[in-house]
Amino acid sequence: MSTPRSPHPGADLRLVLALGREVGDHLLTAGERVVLARIDALWEEPLELLARMVRRKGPIFRRSDLDYALDVSSSLAGLEELELLSTVASDAERLAAVTADALRLACRTSNLPSTGRRAELEARLRGRSWRGLPELGERVWRVASPGLLARMEALAFPDSWLDADVLVVERLGRVTWPRYTPTGGGQLPDRRCLRLWERALTGQLESLGEAILALDVLPVGDRGRRRAAQFVMEHTDSEEGLECLNTRRFPVTAAWARRLEEQGRHAEALKVCLEGRGFRADRPAIDRVARRVAKALGASWQSAGLVEPAVRYVTLPTGAREARQLWKVDLDEYVVEHACAARLRELGRRAIHGENWFWTTLFALVFRDIYWLPVAGQLPHARLHGPRDLGTESFYLNRKEACDRRLSALAELGPAPFLSGWDGEWLGGMSRVEEVLPVIHELGAAMCCAVLERLCKEGWSAARGLPDLVVLAGPPGRLPDAVPPSLPEFAFLCEVKAPGDTRSDAQRVWHDHLVVRGIHVELWVVRPESMRQ
Repeated sequence: MSTPRSPHPGADLRLVLALGREVGDHLLTAGERVVLARIDALWEEPLELLARMVRRKGPIFRRSDLDYALDVSSSLAGLEELELLSTVASDAERLAAVTADALRLACRTSNLPSTGRRAELEARLRGRSWRGLPELGERVWRVASPGLLARMEALAFPDSWLDADVLVVERLGRVTWPRYTPTGGGQLPDRRCLRLWERALTGQLESLGEAILALDVLPVGDRGRRRAAQFVMEHTDSEEGLECLNTRRFPVTAAWARRLEEQGRHAEALKVCLEGRGFRADRPAIDRVARRVAKALGASWQSAGLVEPAVRYVTLPTGAREARQLWKVDLDEYVVEHACAARLRELGRRAIHGENWFWTTLFALVFRDIYWLPVAGQLPHARLHGPRDLGTESFYLNRKEACDRRLSALAELGPAPFLSGWDGEWLGGMSRVEEVLPVIHELGAAMCCAVLERLCKEGWSAARGLPDLVVLAGPPGRLPDAVPPSLPEFAFLCEVKAPGDTRSDAQRVWHDHLVVRGIHVELWVVRPESMRQ
């Protein structure tokens, strides 16, 4: 069935290639530039057809797959003449591109059994001549340079989950791009780094040594470098990998110390623990290892200790048990966090199940203008939702003075003054902004500063472990079946735990960080009615 004619895919492809060249033109070979020049010179219909084939799944296409409302035959001929399409396809690719019914018909035509699973049908037909099998012998085409086009798209959107599909959303009016002056240029100096970056992004790093090389040559804050660090972390049984990450300030101190402990190298393990006290998120794990190795050495270890939040015991009736235990509030059943929020609503208090998204959205709104400071290489072109180092420690290090000033102002004024000027643009880190904006004025300055300062200085990975609920200010009231029952009237943060749940190290570190900063944090331990005392 024909689809309505649309020139948009071709225009999108042309734009993606232009954005990619802004970032990485210096990385391309002469042959790649020739291919891109041929695409750029295409007239409207073959450009549209090529763009549709690039965006669709599957390596090969039959003429019947390309039934668009344009002159497909002429477009195919033009693309093939410019060597932008190829007709080479393996047996396996041909077989994978047809329906199971076509495979059965081809088996019957060849006097082969036509029953069984698809894999069995393909195995019977593989290696046979396609002549006499009209179901399989149809001519096929494939995009001749898919790797180059994927490379250009990755360069066009270098450090984001976005790809060319966002241009479709843009046409629907759902994306407003921020206005800023691009800094130009990418941060990949040569082809070697380009290939290493691509392998890191696609999870195709071949060895620990290659991953360590990526950490050394890829830019700090780059998405490929973060993927390489993740690869090394997955090989923490290797002392080389642990030492590599530790010397590059990745928080794996406790894992490294545990490795040394397992080898009986207790003195070295204790030294690693002493050096690693600065890794905030690793502190509880460091303490556990250090206590063991200090005991083995007959030494002492002064634990840093973590300040604990206030504890409140909340009794709720249980409901059905699905993937998680549900809890009843009136006639409805909820998971435990939403049940506590529903109980608070009965008292006229609103609680947002925020955890990560709430705070990264607030961060985007408060630091919006700092995103666009002219840091070299961080804003390579005009269609980005944030700089390349957004969400990493490098964001703060590259803009230290501006971030420090913003955090000081935030501590004094709260977040509301920094929202003026936001015009609905889509910012990196932003999610469900419509739920955040109405409550900005109800959040205390100290609470916002305590959370956003850590996210700014340590990166968004530090958001792991944030309390479950943001309880907004409201009437003090009393929470029935709770000990203690009285609720504070000011806004506070709440971690919710069902029976059998324990706090993670990341949660304990956040609770300590917040309580030390004077933020009211509560740990709600939910108990079934059968445990009522």
